[in-house]
Amino acid sequence: GEEPPEHAPALLDAPLAGELPGWRLSLYLDDRSLFDTEAARRVRFHVITAGVVIAGMSVLSLFMARGFGRQVNLARLKNDLVATVSHELKTPLTAMRALVDTLLDAEQPDEKTTREYLQLLSAENSRLSRLIENFLAFSRLERNRTAFVFEMVTAQEIVDSAMAAFGERGRAPGCALETHVASGLPAFQGDRGALTTALLNLLDNAWKYSGDEKKIVLNADRFEGGIRFTVTDNGIGLSTADM
Repeated sequence: GEEPPEHAPALLDAPLAGELPGWRLSLYLDDRSLFDTEAARRVRFHVITAGVVIAGMSVLSLFMARGFGRQVNLARLKNDLVATVSHELKTPLTAMRALVDTLLDAEQPDEKTTREYLQLLSAENSRLSRLIENFLAFSRLERNRTAFVFEMVTAQEIVDSAMAAFGERGRAPGCALETHVASGLPAFQGDRGALTTALLNLLDNAWKYSGDEKKIVLNADRFEGGIRFTVTDNGIGLSTADM
């Protein structure tokens, strides 16, 4: 047979027993480039696979980090909401207790004063009811259990409903409250209660965050093919850092 290539390692080298004692079977490969090419191909495959796995893990880690960040922000917002609601509920309760204590401490309260205090108590009670309803509405929205009731309504009806709920505060000394409803606005499908609550919240904030001389304007007009409700005031407003 042919002599093996010089310095070429044997792929297989084993003795032959039995009928051929003293003989050995050796297998050599003339060209090892085939093995080198296959080895390089396998190395490239494993490197690419490892890169894809690392990239996938990085993307997954990024999404997990963003999800965790959203959960942290949501928890912070919930804590802020609870603190705000607690403070908002305490304000009308404190005012109602003060009014009741004043009436009880008066030996002979006159009818006019009593009526004024009862009107104030009624207003604070309505305010408390709105706060509770707003909190329950937020809870229902968060759990996707809010069922809106859509019906044909007009902008004037919504504005009148919000003004009626706003009550005596709009006629209090130092408050200039105006409403403007554009003529010819068509009726539209909407939830009367939800729209009234939204406007009332804007009016409450305008009242709360304005100074002693309040100027509040409730406006309804056409906008981009629909109807737009806006509340403007001369209050402190919000900075971009608060939004």
